[in-house]
Amino acid sequence: MSSTVDGSHAVQPVYLLQSRVPGLQVFTGNGSLVRDFTPKLKLGAELFGGVTSNFNLTRGQLEAQIGGSYALRENFAFTFGVLAGRFPASPRGGFHLGFAYDFK
Repeated sequence: MSSTVDGSHAVQPVYLLQSRVPGLQVFTGNGSLVRDFTPKLKLGAELFGGVTSNFNLTRGQLEAQIGGSYALRENFAFTFGVLAGRFPASPRGGFHLGFAYDFK
């Protein structure tokens, strides 16, 4: 489930996951904003993370990603992004390059 306004952004609900450790729960959530700059170029940002019910930050994570896609064809796009994280369970930094194909 997501909330979308004109297809430009979505906010995901916070989820509660029950762990195998008695009394320990994990809360996760994320949100993203995407903007069409041209018919082919989309750029956006996303923030996502998780934390345990006792707020033990050695098991928590917080990550942010900035990236986008450039349409090469109607159903095929080049994707790219840079990400950074905070807390031990998150990567400190990274990037991705890839392709997206829409099976219409």
